[in-house]
Amino acid sequence: MLYLSIQEIKELKERAEIQKNRNIIYIFIVALIIASFSTYCMIKRSKEHREIQDKNEEIISQKKPLEKALVEKETLLREVNHRVNNNLQIISSLLLLQSKKVEDPASKAAIRESQQRVQTMSLIHQKLYLEEHFENIDFQVYLEDLVKQIISSYKTGKQSIKLIIRNSDTQILVDQAVPLSLIIHELVTNSLKHAFKTLEKGSITIKLYKKGITGVLEYADDGTGIGNFEEVKNNGHIGLKVIELLVGQLQGELEIVEKAPFSVRIIFDLQ
Repeated sequence: MLYLSIQEIKELKERAEIQKNRNIIYIFIVALIIASFSTYCMIKRSKEHREIQDKNEEIISQKKPLEKALVEKETLLREVNHRVNNNLQIISSLLLLQSKKVEDPASKAAIRESQQRVQTMSLIHQKLYLEEHFENIDFQVYLEDLVKQIISSYKTGKQSIKLIIRNSDTQILVDQAVPLSLIIHELVTNSLKHAFKTLEKGSITIKLYKKGITGVLEYADDGTGIGNFEEVKNNGHIGLKVIELLVGQLQGELEIVEKAPFSVRIIFDLQ
């Protein structure tokens, strides 16, 4: 057997104690490093959190004036449309009074048409006054009201006009709403005055839908037709000239699909 001397045992104990102290120091250093790194990360996260919070507060502080300005702008636009609508109603009433004083049938009819055009513009401004958002307009309900009003104004008591409206929830820009409304007004008026002049009943079909980035308006009636479009227009048909001008305002394209019965297609950019 191998025996260790007392001196050797003492030296081993001292070495073990030294190694133990070294291990404690190493563990302390590692723990200190970990704690320092954790503290650094916490401080960094806290700083980043404060910066984000400051940014959010800055954004909120900047957002409030913008939201206030937007509300004020919408209120102003609503008020402007309300006043425009009132002015248009006054103009319409004045035209109506003027038509009652006119004896000549042709002059009376011309004033009446002008009054109807003013009423059409008034309807769109009335809708804008009631809208919550002004960028786009849902044309469905407005279109039905518009056409029904025109038909009730022009048709005789014996006439029965069936109205078919198909709108695929197409959103129309505000700037396009008025010219598009006036186009529909002229088309419906043309049908009532000419296509159904000798008929007791008929139907009008209006389709408004989206095709890619373009809007498409298709209009048709089952009346007697229009004949030669250019010839009719050149013979003083103001309505057709107005339609061409309004299509130009929309930067759209006008296509006569059929002349008898009358059918037309208008393509315009929705953007």
